[in-house]
Amino acid sequence: MYKMLIRLNEDKIRGENKIDLKTIYEKLDGIFKKRGFSLSLENNLRVYSGTNSVADYPNLGIILNGLKKQDWFVSNLSVWILCTNEDSDNPEDFDEEDLVEYFGFKAA
Repeated sequence: MYKMLIRLNEDKIRGENKIDLKTIYEKLDGIFKKRGFSLSLENNLRVYSGTNSVADYPNLGIILNGLKKQDWFVSNLSVWILCTNEDSDNPEDFDEEDLVEYFGFKAA
């Protein structure tokens, strides 16, 4: 199963007043929903979870490659973590990769 954890710097977004926070979340939620990922909120994080289907991996790749090119997303990131549990029989046991660090972005 695949999950992506995202937290945006809401104070920065509000302070800059370039784009509405609600608009950003609607755009982000729509991107994941279009690819079959569900949204939950956990510990001030947006958690987008796959359906455990074979389509999750390529859909996640499409999402990831699209988001990393979007300034409205990258410039406001605080947390961006990819979670996978391909190598575990326990559905709650995830490996995590910090995508902010992986791509060399500066956390907002």
